[in-house]
Amino acid sequence: MDYSTLKARTPLISAILSGAFHQDWEDDWDSAEHAWRAAVDNAPQQQVSQLDTESALLVESLLADEDVRRFISVNASAFSPELDAQLSPRDWLLNLRGRVLARVGPTLGRNDS
Repeated sequence: MDYSTLKARTPLISAILSGAFHQDWEDDWDSAEHAWRAAVDNAPQQQVSQLDTESALLVESLLADEDVRRFISVNASAFSPELDAQLSPRDWLLNLRGRVLARVGPTLGRNDS
């Protein structure tokens, strides 16, 4: 898998991983949940469609925990799903996808079947 290409195809989520979760991210955020809430739950409406597309692509592309870990690493992110979200990497990714779909709405989201 070419993680650099996947990073380029997911610029918004990659920017969140590298920007919000920099080395000292805990100085800026109370918790990882707070950072993800700001980035996804409170994202401007014009970003929701992009988050939908990108999160669907990541779920389709990153099938194993190690794939998710490598993607996070390629983004130079200090975020750890296990430590910061108490979830396996793949479960965290599925949780992120669900969070995005909650913003998109039940009839507007992509088909994830």
